[in-house]
Amino acid sequence: MTGPSPVVAGPEAGGGPLLEASGLTKHFPVGGTRFAARGVVHAVDDVSLRIARGAITAIVGESGSGKSTLAKLLARLIKPTGGSLALDGKAIAARSRAGRRYARQVQLVLQDPFASLNPIHDVRYHLVRPLKLHGIPGSGGPDGENNVARGPRPRAVLDQAVEDLLSRVALTPPEAFAAKYPHELSGGQRQRVAIARALAVAPAILLADEPVSMLDVSIRLGVLNLLADLRERDGLAIVYVTHDIASARYLADTIAVMYAGRIVETGPAAALTDQPAHPYTQLLLSAAPDPDRAQRPSLRGKGAPPNLATPPPGCRFHPRCPHAMRICAETVPTLTETGAGQASACWLHASGLSGAERAPLKIADLRAASEPPPPYPDDAAEPGKEA
Repeated sequence: MTGPSPVVAGPEAGGGPLLEASGLTKHFPVGGTRFAARGVVHAVDDVSLRIARGAITAIVGESGSGKSTLAKLLARLIKPTGGSLALDGKAIAARSRAGRRYARQVQLVLQDPFASLNPIHDVRYHLVRPLKLHGIPGSGGPDGENNVARGPRPRAVLDQAVEDLLSRVALTPPEAFAAKYPHELSGGQRQRVAIARALAVAPAILLADEPVSMLDVSIRLGVLNLLADLRERDGLAIVYVTHDIASARYLADTIAVMYAGRIVETGPAAALTDQPAHPYTQLLLSAAPDPDRAQRPSLRGKGAPPNLATPPPGCRFHPRCPHAMRICAETVPTLTETGAGQASACWLHASGLSGAERAPLKIADLRAASEPPPPYPDDAAEPGKEA
């Protein structure tokens, strides 16, 4: 890490950020034994961001960029290697017993709704279970039991809650869907049920991990519009994880572009997509279909994403970058402001570099950096062979 972590910030809102991550890092051990790994995969490295109240922040990147791992870190489904989280200004301890209270505020919607719903239970069960687990008053749950005796019967309370949730996600009439099983629903309907389940506990933040990538193109827009309506109607903050930068521009206020576990560019959605500053963002946009584009896209970046078990030094995009300079292969760039609210982690936008640092990398250097590394570190022998 070089210096303080760059911060991805959404639209300013009163009272400070709702969710703040500082220097989040996740390394997965690979090979070896449970006590001594041969190496680690650098899935997420030193990512900091602030999620504003009522804002939609898109995390964009190709497969393997670390965006889904980042969403799981924000949901506290996996333990970070480093970094910290703060919810509403209060730090969240790594082993805090307040995990259920945090989960009630920060809910995750997964990519595949069929895999995230239990096929042997109906829709009503999926929506009632979080109400009971989190003790919604009148549900008969752990914290709601004292309210049951004074109010309506739990069954009536839960039935009304299920109907309200299904109506919020436009599954109407709700009574027609409550008794159905996941296999009886379309992909879009299953994803709406998954969203309704997340809304059951009235969260402040919804983490949507590729919520439309498993759906037919014809119904993706409906789910995106549903997310936009939830923000407008309920003031819900949303983190939208996607590989589709075009849908991110449509839905989000702020876009953060990830590559190989790091944030490489961030800014207002319209500004970032109209004037991308980082070569990787330019590559993503050139690959996105655009019927208004006058010329065919020019894909200048070559090669494949790096092996994150042995990531390249410096800027991790430099082996594929058409503008790679000597400094790109040596030093990690930090986010540099390139416009109003827009920043790019690219040495092209840095000032004060020497002529030697700006010297273009030779083809041999780029080829060596882009070659796949051996499956094991140089100082470790392959199983079954002597070092």
